Amino acid sequence: MTVALFVLVATLLWIYVIGFRARRRVAGVRLVTCPKTGRPAAVTFDVVHASLTALVDGEAKLRLADCSRWPVRKPCDQACVPQAAASDRTVTNIVAQWLAGKRCVFCARPLGEAPFVGHHFI
Repeated sequence: MTVALFVLVATLLWIYVIGFRARRRVAGVRLVTCPKTGRPAAVTFDVVHASLTALVDGEAKLRLADCSRWPVRKPCDQACVPQAAASDRTVTNIVAQWLAGKRCVFCARPLGEAPFVGHHFI
């Protein structure tokens, strides 16, 4: 009984870790250039699909869940997926790169070290 319980807990933990890693890697809004229009677009991945395929295949298969160009251009071939998969395309990383080396004009503290309350909240 204890061996079966251990195997069950280990399996559930493995499922959680693999699924959580895939979810964390693909979650968030990403900025891309639409291959069809050449204009900027904000996209998000289907996190559930990525997590499940990571569990089954060992690697997350990516597909879009939402795009700012939809519904007008909804039936697209999702050619921007490889571009969106790059980790530097997340909005958080783009803002962090922009903030690097900048200081607040009021308190002169680096913006990357700013608190989430007060006169600057980024």
